[in-house]
Amino acid sequence: MTIEYEALLCSYAEIKSIIDKIDKEVSLLIFLTIAYNSSGILFSIYFVSRPDQFDSYQIIANSTYSLIFCGLYIGTTVLASKIPEASAEISLKAWNMPRESKIDSSISQQRFIAFVENEISLTLWRMIPITRNFIFSAIGIALTYTIMYYTLISCRNS
Repeated sequence: MTIEYEALLCSYAEIKSIIDKIDKEVSLLIFLTIAYNSSGILFSIYFVSRPDQFDSYQIIANSTYSLIFCGLYIGTTVLASKIPEASAEISLKAWNMPRESKIDSSISQQRFIAFVENEISLTLWRMIPITRNFIFSAIGIALTYTIMYYTLISCRNS
Protein backbone atom coordinates (compact mmCIF):
# COMPACT_ATOMS: atom_id res chain seq x y z
CA MET A 1 0.00 0.00 0.00
CA THR A 2 1.65 3.19 -1.19
CA ILE A 3 0.60 6.44 0.40
CA GLU A 4 1.24 9.60 -1.54
CA TYR A 5 2.36 11.93 1.22
CA GLU A 6 3.21 14.73 -1.21
CA ALA A 7 -0.33 14.65 -2.65
CA LEU A 8 -1.78 14.66 0.88
CA LEU A 9 0.51 17.54 1.81
CA CYS A 10 -0.61 19.57 -1.21
CA SER A 11 -4.30 18.88 -0.48
CA TYR A 12 -3.91 19.79 3.19
CA ALA A 13 -1.98 22.96 2.33
CA GLU A 14 -4.73 23.98 -0.08
CA ILE A 15 -7.43 23.42 2.56
CA LYS A 16 -5.38 25.37 5.13
CA SER A 17 -4.93 28.31 2.75
CA ILE A 18 -8.68 28.38 1.99
CA ILE A 19 -9.53 28.38 5.71
CA ASP A 20 -6.97 31.16 6.30
CA LYS A 21 -8.52 33.26 3.52
CA ILE A 22 -12.00 32.72 4.95
CA ASP A 23 -10.73 33.60 8.42
CA LYS A 24 -9.17 36.85 7.17
CA GLU A 25 -12.47 37.88 5.62
CA VAL A 26 -14.93 36.89 8.33
CA SER A 27 -13.00 36.96 11.61
CA LEU A 28 -14.23 40.46 12.52
CA LEU A 29 -17.77 39.51 11.55
CA ILE A 30 -17.59 36.40 13.73
CA PHE A 31 -16.20 38.50 16.59
CA LEU A 32 -19.03 41.02 16.32
CA THR A 33 -21.65 38.28 15.98
CA ILE A 34 -20.42 36.44 19.06
CA ALA A 35 -20.14 39.71 21.03
CA TYR A 36 -23.70 40.66 20.02
CA ASN A 37 -25.08 37.23 20.87
CA SER A 38 -23.18 37.20 24.18
CA SER A 39 -24.73 40.52 25.17
CA GLY A 40 -28.13 39.08 24.24
CA ILE A 41 -27.42 36.07 26.44
CA LEU A 42 -26.38 38.39 29.30
CA PHE A 43 -29.66 40.25 28.98
CA SER A 44 -31.52 36.95 28.85
CA ILE A 45 -29.96 35.84 32.10
CA TYR A 46 -30.84 39.18 33.68
CA PHE A 47 -34.39 38.81 32.32
CA VAL A 48 -34.74 35.35 33.84
CA SER A 49 -33.52 36.63 37.19
CA ARG A 50 -36.09 39.49 37.33
CA PRO A 51 -39.26 38.46 35.46
CA ASP A 52 -41.50 40.55 37.74
CA GLN A 53 -40.26 43.76 36.08
CA PHE A 54 -41.70 42.85 32.67
CA ASP A 55 -45.25 42.59 31.34
CA SER A 56 -46.54 39.56 29.38
CA TYR A 57 -45.72 40.98 25.92
CA GLN A 58 -42.14 41.71 27.00
CA ILE A 59 -41.84 38.24 28.51
CA ILE A 60 -42.84 36.61 25.20
CA ALA A 61 -40.61 38.91 23.13
CA ASN A 62 -37.62 38.52 25.47
CA SER A 63 -38.05 34.74 25.60
CA THR A 64 -38.05 34.61 21.80
CA TYR A 65 -34.96 36.83 21.57
CA SER A 66 -33.25 34.73 24.22
CA LEU A 67 -33.82 31.54 22.27
CA ILE A 68 -32.60 33.20 19.07
CA PHE A 69 -29.46 34.59 20.75
CA CYS A 70 -28.63 31.27 22.38
CA GLY A 71 -29.24 29.36 19.15
CA LEU A 72 -27.07 31.70 17.08
CA TYR A 73 -24.29 31.68 19.66
CA ILE A 74 -24.27 27.91 19.98
CA GLY A 75 -24.54 27.42 16.22
CA THR A 76 -21.71 29.84 15.41
CA THR A 77 -19.28 28.56 18.00
CA VAL A 78 -19.99 24.85 17.57
CA LEU A 79 -19.61 25.00 13.80
CA ALA A 80 -16.43 27.07 14.07
CA SER A 81 -14.98 24.65 16.65
CA LYS A 82 -15.46 21.72 14.24
CA ILE A 83 -12.53 22.97 12.14
CA PRO A 84 -9.77 22.50 14.77
CA GLU A 85 -11.33 19.18 15.78
CA ALA A 86 -11.10 17.95 12.18
CA SER A 87 -7.54 19.27 11.98
CA ALA A 88 -6.59 17.37 15.13
CA GLU A 89 -8.19 14.22 13.72
CA ILE A 90 -6.13 14.52 10.53
CA SER A 91 -3.00 15.03 12.63
CA LEU A 92 -3.75 11.89 14.62
CA LYS A 93 -4.33 9.90 11.42
CA ALA A 94 -1.03 11.21 10.02
CA TRP A 95 0.79 9.90 13.08
CA ASN A 96 -0.87 6.52 12.73
CA MET A 97 -0.16 6.10 9.00
CA PRO A 98 1.98 3.10 8.15
CA ARG A 99 5.65 3.81 7.60
CA GLU A 100 7.12 2.98 4.22
CA SER A 101 10.49 1.27 3.93
CA LYS A 102 11.83 3.87 1.51
CA ILE A 103 13.79 6.79 2.92
CA ASP A 104 12.14 9.24 0.50
CA SER A 105 8.70 8.21 1.72
CA SER A 106 9.76 8.61 5.35
CA ILE A 107 10.94 12.17 4.68
CA SER A 108 7.68 12.94 2.91
CA GLN A 109 5.73 11.54 5.84
CA GLN A 110 7.74 13.62 8.31
CA ARG A 111 7.10 16.78 6.27
CA PHE A 112 3.39 15.95 6.17
CA ILE A 113 3.23 15.31 9.93
CA ALA A 114 5.14 18.54 10.69
CA PHE A 115 2.74 20.54 8.50
CA VAL A 116 -0.38 18.88 9.89
CA GLU A 117 0.64 19.63 13.49
CA ASN A 118 -0.11 23.32 12.83
CA GLU A 119 -3.75 23.49 13.80
CA ILE A 120 -6.33 25.00 11.46
CA SER A 121 -8.98 27.13 13.17
CA LEU A 122 -11.25 30.10 12.73
CA THR A 123 -10.51 33.00 15.04
CA LEU A 124 -12.19 35.93 16.69
CA TRP A 125 -10.69 38.96 14.99
CA ARG A 126 -7.47 37.00 14.37
CA MET A 127 -6.80 36.87 18.14
CA ILE A 128 -8.54 33.91 19.77
CA PRO A 129 -9.03 30.54 18.08
CA ILE A 130 -12.57 29.23 18.40
CA THR A 131 -12.36 25.85 20.06
CA ARG A 132 -14.56 23.87 22.40
CA ASN A 133 -12.67 25.40 25.36
CA PHE A 134 -13.59 28.86 24.11
CA ILE A 135 -17.29 27.98 24.09
CA PHE A 136 -17.29 26.85 27.72
CA SER A 137 -15.11 29.79 28.81
CA ALA A 138 -17.40 32.34 27.18
CA ILE A 139 -20.52 30.79 28.71
CA GLY A 140 -18.83 30.76 32.13
CA ILE A 141 -17.84 34.41 31.79
CA ALA A 142 -21.36 35.40 30.76
CA LEU A 143 -22.92 33.60 33.72
CA THR A 144 -20.36 34.93 36.21
CA TYR A 145 -20.66 38.57 35.20
CA THR A 146 -24.45 38.46 35.01
CA ILE A 147 -24.71 36.96 38.49
CA MET A 148 -22.20 39.51 39.77
CA TYR A 149 -24.13 42.38 38.18
CA TYR A 150 -27.43 41.11 39.58
CA THR A 151 -25.88 40.75 43.05
CA LEU A 152 -24.51 44.30 42.95
CA ILE A 153 -27.90 45.70 41.91
CA SER A 154 -29.72 43.81 44.67
CA CYS A 155 -27.15 44.99 47.26
CA ARG A 156 -27.59 48.60 46.13
CA ASN A 157 -31.39 48.38 46.35
CA SER A 158 -31.27 46.93 49.87
